[in-house]
Amino acid sequence: MNRCGRCTAEEKHEKTGDKEEDEMTRTITVKGVGSATARPDYVIISMTLDAQDMKYEKAMELAAVHLEQLKASLAGTGFDKEAIKTTNFNVRTDYQNEQDGNGKWKNVFNGYIVSHSLKIIFDFDAKRLSRTLGAIADCVAKPVLSIAFTVKDPTGIKEELLKSAAENARRKAETIINNGTAMREKPSYTATHNRSASLAR
Repeated sequence: MNRCGRCTAEEKHEKTGDKEEDEMTRTITVKGVGSATARPDYVIISMTLDAQDMKYEKAMELAAVHLEQLKASLAGTGFDKEAIKTTNFNVRTDYQNEQDGNGKWKNVFNGYIVSHSLKIIFDFDAKRLSRTLGAIADCVAKPVLSIAFTVKDPTGIKEELLKSAAENARRKAETIINNGTAMREKPSYTATHNRSASLAR
């Protein structure tokens, strides 16, 4: 699996016109595109536990039970309780549409839903990931989960992206010059990169 990113670079250079053009300065902006790859070495598993009951107290109690069940399941794969981090916690009411005896639809209270979002983060290891997913799947609380693969230290890949984009912009600027755009000074340029990246498998 490779992690790919894209970034942009801008290379600006000035063209000094003839005296007949009142020595006006023209600026040409060249955008470069760069790419870099890195093998993901970090895993983030996000999970959501939902508990529902007609009574608020019961819903909260059920949510606490679900959390302990999840922690117990993950403990078997080497995660302690502190490794499971809460990212969001909320309680909301739930309603469903029902038709009365006169054929009219109305919203009927269907209880309280306690939603608990959590995550665990660890260094990528295929065997550990497989054991972790198996433990989550076997958990009676049945959490909904998603998996993200990323780079633990993105500094290196960001630098590669920026260098690649700057070089691409420089080549484009030189192509413009070589195709007949006269320059009295060497072009100066600045480069910026896009922090977003995607994972290619």
